[in-house]
Amino acid sequence: MWRMALLPPAVAVVMALGAIGSQVLVAQSTPVTRTMLQQKDLEGAEGRELLMYRADFVPGVFWGDTFTLDLS
Repeated sequence: MWRMALLPPAVAVVMALGAIGSQVLVAQSTPVTRTMLQQKDLEGAEGRELLMYRADFVPGVFWGDTFTLDLS
């Protein structure tokens, strides 16, 4: 019975630590920033638009393995 009395405070502590941890993760800087250069509707393609961005990458960021699809 005493174990059931400890459960709600333990759950509250875990939830508080999770909330604090999520704020720490959000506070980290992003490895890439995008700047919008151009945005306009495509002529002749209903419902499509052109988006042109400039991407600035933080030096020293590891992006992981990359792959290219060979469609030939």
